[in-house]
Amino acid sequence: DLAYTRGNWDIRAEYLTADLKGLGGDDDHGEAPETLAWEAWYAQAAYRLSGITDSAFIHRLEPMVRYGRFTANGDHELEDELSEKRFNVGLNYWVSPSVVVKTGLEFRNYIAAHREDDTRLQFQLSYGF
Repeated sequence: DLAYTRGNWDIRAEYLTADLKGLGGDDDHGEAPETLAWEAWYAQAAYRLSGITDSAFIHRLEPMVRYGRFTANGDHELEDELSEKRFNVGLNYWVSPSVVVKTGLEFRNYIAAHREDDTRLQFQLSYGF
């Protein structure tokens, strides 16, 4: 993972990979167990609007953008179902240094041709300690 904060900028990224073995199959009948490899990553940038105006409300706002991808590969029926690309735009409101209200739109683009792309409106309340 990567986290970089300087001034009003907050830039983050994360990469994850996993190999899952033995997800099915029947060794008693000579079949090899199914395997599935996951790979996921995202990159995100946010900019806190403090210091650009005298408004206390505007100082607490933080627009953000995020792009990520999740792919599954291997001998498994979920390979096509799980793979997707995501693009998010959002606006965070910092109630306090440890409490944030997040709103955003998430655009999902599925790799499988039979899956219809979708858009989600999301709300989240987070508390850090």
